[in-house]
Amino acid sequence: MKRALSCLLRPFRWLKRFRHRCGYGIHSPFAFQFVTGVIYEKGEYYAYDALEKLYRQESSHKFRLKDYKLLFRLANFAHAKTAYEALGEENTARTALKMGSKSSVFLEKPGPATLICLGTNFPPEKWSEMMDLLQPKGLLIVAHIAASKQRSRAWKKLLAHEKAQVSFDLADFGLIFFRPDLQREHRTINYF
Repeated sequence: MKRALSCLLRPFRWLKRFRHRCGYGIHSPFAFQFVTGVIYEKGEYYAYDALEKLYRQESSHKFRLKDYKLLFRLANFAHAKTAYEALGEENTARTALKMGSKSSVFLEKPGPATLICLGTNFPPEKWSEMMDLLQPKGLLIVAHIAASKQRSRAWKKLLAHEKAQVSFDLADFGLIFFRPDLQREHRTINYF
């Protein structure tokens, strides 16, 4: 039921965010390059075929195939030395992250990392704890930030964190970069 409602509301969210697509209005070189070169990347990657095959094999998904490809590109962009993921039973998402960051060491339990990915089962009240573990030039990925009022409130609270230098609200994902060298900015992106 929730998934069906989300699918029905998706076109309205797209219309609401229409002017926030393809990098329009972004003046920061880092943010513009990230939006155009990672979020809206249209090229083919070596892992896409394997991700599509894995996607078809699994019976239930919390994300779309497009989202798994985005997770792959995010991990590839992050070039993380250490990574931590709390994705629960979402095996395709975990695989996408690991394919995108083959040189990363994935931590078994929470610790200092340059890439942290939190799934839908990770409690919103613990998001700020993960933010504290994020290392400079690190990326925090939070899934389904607008799925409930509790998650939306936790996301807004996370944006006030001192390490939240540059953030992107994609509705399906929230992305926060800890980049002390950049000016603080929070962007809404039309990602559908």
